[in-house]
Amino acid sequence: IYRYLATKMGLTALSWYQENQLTLINAVNDSLVSLFLCTRSGLNTNEDRLFFNAQKERIAASMFVLEQQAANQEFANWQYPAMALYCLLDWVIFRELLDLEDYPALLAFHAANQQQAGAAVSDPRLA
Repeated sequence: IYRYLATKMGLTALSWYQENQLTLINAVNDSLVSLFLCTRSGLNTNEDRLFFNAQKERIAASMFVLEQQAANQEFANWQYPAMALYCLLDWVIFRELLDLEDYPALLAFHAANQQQAGAAVSDPRLA
């Protein structure tokens, strides 16, 4: 979607590296949504089941890489990948889906961007 909008509106295109960052962010989001919906449907996602385990492994592997990237300040510029990461982390915190204490760089990134214009006005905790 971003690629289409960037072309249509004359915005700067994302690099392949940034697109790969978005793929990681979307992978975590996809797996968390799947587990969230399973839980809301009454399934015990803590059971030793292939689907649940695969989602958790995908989340852990992707979060590890995102933590490294955040520690390297790769999301320092408030561009689309940083916005997507912020949205993911804010949703994770809001829904209490993961313990982010193992990800100090991601927590620091989230804290540093809470006052970004779009983030501040769309905070569901303020509704």
